[in-house]
Amino acid sequence: SENEGAGNDSGPGEFDISANFDNAGSVTVQQGYLTLNGAGTHTGSFQIDGEFVGLLEDEPAGLYVEGDQLFTETATVTGLAFGVDGGTTTFNGTLDVDLGFVAAPGTLLLNSDTTARAFGVVGPELDEQDPEPGTVVLGGTGNLTVSEYFVFQDGTIEGSGRIDVLPSAYAAFGNVVAPTETKQLTLKGRTLSTAAASGVDLFALDPEQGGRFVAADLVVSDGGRFEQLGTLRVGSVDGAGTSFLADAATEGSIAFAGNTDIAGAFSATGLEVSGGTTTIAGASASAAQTLVNFNQTGGVLEANAPLTISGTSTLLGTLAGSGLVSVNGTAALGGTQSGSGTTRIEATAAATLADTEFSSERTLENLGTLAVSGSAIGLNGATFDNQGALAFSAAGTAVTGSGTLTNSAAGTLTAADLSLAADLTNEGTVTLSGTSLALDGAAFENQGALAFAATSTEVSGTNGGSFTNTGSGTVTAAALALAIDTVQAGASFSADALQLAAGNSLSLQAGATTVANVFNAAGTVTLAGGSLSVQELALTGELNGSGTVSGLVTNSGLVSPGFSPGALTIDGDYVQTEAGTLRIEIDGNASEAGTDFDLLAVNGNASFDGTLEITALEGFTGDLGQTFAPITYESGEGAFTTVTQDTGGAVFDPVIGPSGVDATLAELDGEVFDPDPEPIDPENPPVPENEEEARDIAEEVINACPEERDEVIADNNTAREQQNTEGEQATQIQAPDEDSAPPGSQGVGCVTG
Repeated sequence: SENEGAGNDSGPGEFDISANFDNAGSVTVQQGYLTLNGAGTHTGSFQIDGEFVGLLEDEPAGLYVEGDQLFTETATVTGLAFGVDGGTTTFNGTLDVDLGFVAAPGTLLLNSDTTARAFGVVGPELDEQDPEPGTVVLGGTGNLTVSEYFVFQDGTIEGSGRIDVLPSAYAAFGNVVAPTETKQLTLKGRTLSTAAASGVDLFALDPEQGGRFVAADLVVSDGGRFEQLGTLRVGSVDGAGTSFLADAATEGSIAFAGNTDIAGAFSATGLEVSGGTTTIAGASASAAQTLVNFNQTGGVLEANAPLTISGTSTLLGTLAGSGLVSVNGTAALGGTQSGSGTTRIEATAAATLADTEFSSERTLENLGTLAVSGSAIGLNGATFDNQGALAFSAAGTAVTGSGTLTNSAAGTLTAADLSLAADLTNEGTVTLSGTSLALDGAAFENQGALAFAATSTEVSGTNGGSFTNTGSGTVTAAALALAIDTVQAGASFSADALQLAAGNSLSLQAGATTVANVFNAAGTVTLAGGSLSVQELALTGELNGSGTVSGLVTNSGLVSPGFSPGALTIDGDYVQTEAGTLRIEIDGNASEAGTDFDLLAVNGNASFDGTLEITALEGFTGDLGQTFAPITYESGEGAFTTVTQDTGGAVFDPVIGPSGVDATLAELDGEVFDPDPEPIDPENPPVPENEEEARDIAEEVINACPEERDEVIADNNTAREQQNTEGEQATQIQAPDEDSAPPGSQGVGCVTG
């Protein structure tokens, strides 16, 4: 049949035209459904009256086609509802309806730009008009704009042009009716862009606004593109899994720039994230969540559940969340990493890290190969654990912020110039090929193998930075300059040449420190359990502590043996220049070197110049005339040009001898020791001032008359016996003359019989 005039369907219910029908005039559907079951070519107009309700079954009127139809460029369909239930409909004219759809087994080739309040590409589950199994296709070259509701429940969208779902709409993808059964969605050629954010589900299956993608596998190919610009919830913990596949071989792409929440079993291949927040929410234990060939150039990927990333991927936006992110394949990392989760570079992965900022709760683990390619990474309190191969590949790299970097026993770390504000503990192997290791408030603790590979390297510290070799740690270097407080407590520390800057310290607490050539020490070197072997220790700073230095020691600074006191051994020659000072501290009145007073023991030749500084420690008590031996050597030469003493009331007299230096206590509290006193004249002894002095003088007189001493002692013993028996005093010493001398001093002299 053919309509060249005006047709009017005003009755309720359905009106079917089974024969072929061509409309060259105008048709108005005022009430009910007009269904074209046959073929037709239309150049005229269809007007569908009625108010939009939102659901197909509730609409008062509509035009539906099932046979093959052609709507030419002059044809128009306007008004309430238009749908394709079967056959192939080619639409080249004007379509402007409230509700449009294509349902299985129909195909709609939409070649003109179209606007609709609601539009659907649906399977039989949502085809309430005439549900039939089969394939549903929306094709053509025209653009489609949907303002309130869009559903892509099943089938294929292909062709060219765009489908734009506006922010005011709601968008539903997949099997929203029966989410336990997975649907296959195919997007070819066209761009499907959803910005749905504030619309509501017309089927009342979802109480949330925006959009939902559930129980479906989406494949985008042949230049097609799926864009998520609005709010979309993907998957369900208790529903069937969802997946996205962008076929890179045919230039298909899937891009998220809105806010997307993902739950349940999920996988995506070729997913791009450039904005918004993509959240990986909780999933059941068996629900894997994977991203393959993932490309994040911006936005936030928030992983609050275990997530696996494989293939060739980039993460250059913000990686956040509390979950474990396992990186496999090849990956480029950058941007920002925050949250309490862990980023793990797996053993089979090869990744790069460029100019990345971490938050304090984040953990980065490398089990594979990781190259830090940027000039800086900010740990900012985060934890970085390397168990694989870590390379700082830039000429100079700064690790800023606090935090901890651990190179575990199986790890290797290589770098050129390296600046650290985060603590570094090495249990594996570290090789530094640059000329600078700068520690800004950071502690570098080496428990493994540390090699400075450059011909000359400086280790510097600011803001309390420190460098420690401990445990089984070994340090090897060519020329190494230490401008940092350093502790050597490890197995070995060796360098061809070593320099210690002024104001810094090197504490040798264990193990062996070996310098093949000259060790220039302008700082403080402390022997505290370790040993030092050098060709020459050129000292302009300070050497102290107890232990052994093997090699030549040239002292133009300060040598202070022991820890008040102690013993320092030089297994070699000792040369003290005019600028040098040797400090000797004396503590007790016993004579054990290294315990009661400092000892410098030189197993070679000692050459003296400069200053000898003698210090009596607090509480010192010595005997006048007591001699200490604080310096020993095999041979000696020269003399101290200056002797200074910080000894309180004690004064020592140092004497350089053939095998050592002796220091005699020459004065104590004002009393002077006379090593060679003038003999007492027995006939004219000095007058004592008290009884104790009188006894001392009497002893000296007796010692001055050795030939009569034994006789005097015998006579005195006889006198005592007589005193005991007769009660009278008998003595060989003449009774005192009270008028001529004070008590206890009178008549003292040699006994002449």
